[in-house]
Amino acid sequence: MRVIGDRVNVKGFWLAAISIVLVSAAQLLMKFGSMSLTDLNDIEFSLSGLHLLLNPAVILPITAAGILYVLSVFSWVKTLGHLPLSVAYPLLSLSYPLVHFGAVMSASLAETPSVQRSIGLALIILGVAVASRNTK
Repeated sequence: MRVIGDRVNVKGFWLAAISIVLVSAAQLLMKFGSMSLTDLNDIEFSLSGLHLLLNPAVILPITAAGILYVLSVFSWVKTLGHLPLSVAYPLLSLSYPLVHFGAVMSASLAETPSVQRSIGLALIILGVAVASRNTK
């Protein structure tokens, strides 16, 4: 871990945050793109189903998601150069509440929040705070 005096290098946390936001956005785009694939239920991947895969409503969000995943990997590799794995890895769990929030707030996805889910996500955030705490 790169330390400046007694302070942990904040750059590692910023890089982790970028990676988390990118992977969360990728998940939301993947879901959005897959919503147009409902016609592929129980259909064999053949030439007749190929037109569904080439539909811009499918291919554009899924391609964008793939690009965001790649960018997230680069950001994550840089993160690992600045933070110990035991601090950085739990931070990835913050993508769960972020994806849930995005899915609830998105008019297209319109997922419904619940008390049970909110409690679970709050526990994840609490767990990340405990696991990522810098102990000397």
